[in-house]
Amino acid sequence: MNATFNIRRFGLNIYKELLEKYRIILGFWAVIALVYLLFWGMTLLFGSNVGEYSRGTFAITLLQFYCCLVPFLLYKNENRHVEGIFYGIAPASTLEKTLTVFVILTLLFPALTTVLMLSLDSLLSVMPTEHGFTGHIWSTVFSSDRFMSGWISHQPSAEGQMLIDRMFEGIPGILLNPFLAMLLGQSTFVFFAMFFRTHKIGKTLLVICGAGFILTMGATISIVALANSLESEILNNIDQDIFITWMENFVKTVMVFTCYILPIIFWVLTYFRIRRIQY
Repeated sequence: MNATFNIRRFGLNIYKELLEKYRIILGFWAVIALVYLLFWGMTLLFGSNVGEYSRGTFAITLLQFYCCLVPFLLYKNENRHVEGIFYGIAPASTLEKTLTVFVILTLLFPALTTVLMLSLDSLLSVMPTEHGFTGHIWSTVFSSDRFMSGWISHQPSAEGQMLIDRMFEGIPGILLNPFLAMLLGQSTFVFFAMFFRTHKIGKTLLVICGAGFILTMGATISIVALANSLESEILNNIDQDIFITWMENFVKTVMVFTCYILPIIFWVLTYFRIRRIQY
């Protein structure tokens, strides 16, 4: 059955897992609504007005946090020796189970949660209060141009804005979309939720921090070694346009790898992890 796919069985598997997990999802939504209402209440308490960009940044940050956390709670028992037996013998192929995880975690939960939060934000923004929320944030969350323009406008200096404009010039807008980045970035946490059997969140954080530390140290050592190998006169004569162009190509390469290649790799690894779980 591992290599088969049946649309009816796939639909029934999604339905079964939603019945098992809907209470956790409702709990997530209740917490998100409570946090957002608390944020709104703080603006009223301190007599401040929060504009579209600031609320859009808060909303997408909150959504990213919960979308990274939800795999560990919805699929906390599926790969455990005792609790996961029923998941292992479920009448669905490995492909169907993997696609079910993808549909629930990467499509349904983020989409419904985003609509819930933005609808709540729109409702609060039209409340007849002197302070609070102003404007609507739908376009800020879903629009790459709107999000980036707001981010650039918050840079401390005109030189910083010009540098960022140059750095991201020519990069497809879809790569800068905060909502898409949230969906694609979730694949890492889905894989580790299926990979680790116990202490999933802690082990995942250790792996991510360790990988970040190694990459940062490697990049620092490489840059220092390159700088030491070049004479100071050569470094001083490097054309700024050439340096910015090199940085632009580097950023594009990293973003393409991070946004497209890495999520595919992690979903493929998740498929093989589900297939090889031993109970």
